[in-house]
Amino acid sequence: MDKSAKTVRRWLKSGKLHAVKVDGVWDIAEESVDALLSGRPSDRTQGADVRSEKVGIARLEEANKHLKEENQYLKQRMEALESARGTARKSAKKRLEK
Repeated sequence: MDKSAKTVRRWLKSGKLHAVKVDGVWDIAEESVDALLSGRPSDRTQGADVRSEKVGIARLEEANKHLKEENQYLKQRMEALESARGTARKSAKKRLEK
């Protein structure tokens, strides 16, 4: 496609050409370019949108995995602290009884 960056930006802004930004890089679906050049409307449910959604889902799954790991660590840490607090209370109670 022999068009200037300014023209492409204008098409993106007007909605004639559809793209999504993934990791700071614009992703323009080939289907969107074909539709624009052939004069038919762009199908926004395919191409770049689908790829963007897949990237988004992968990121959410990865974040979810990390949150589960952190949650498990925090549960273990809480159990350890509660156990230590119980031990400290027992020691304090024994000292007071003496």
